[in-house]
Amino acid sequence: KCGEQQCQYPEQVCLADSCVNVTGELYCLLHECQHGGTCDIITRQCLCEKGFGGLKCELKSLFCDETKNVCQNNGTCLATQSRCLCTNYFTGKYCEIYLQFKKH
Repeated sequence: KCGEQQCQYPEQVCLADSCVNVTGELYCLLHECQHGGTCDIITRQCLCEKGFGGLKCELKSLFCDETKNVCQNNGTCLATQSRCLCTNYFTGKYCEIYLQFKKH
């Protein structure tokens, strides 16, 4: 909350009860990522370490085990959603299913 209102846009922060736009660098300074995550000044999003997710990398996921990659075939583990983001041609909970395309 910012005074009596919510800031409408993610690039805004609350200063003296007013929502103001901030640059990427300032945004990242004000929205520190947790658990070793880094803030991308262009997208203004936290890039989380393996096993963590959330807007500020504040969520630990048991699905994304740090000791082994549960996602197969170069899939990326999404901690906040407890699922894998698969590369092209793969699907399934763990990106274990190869999609075969038939020629017409």
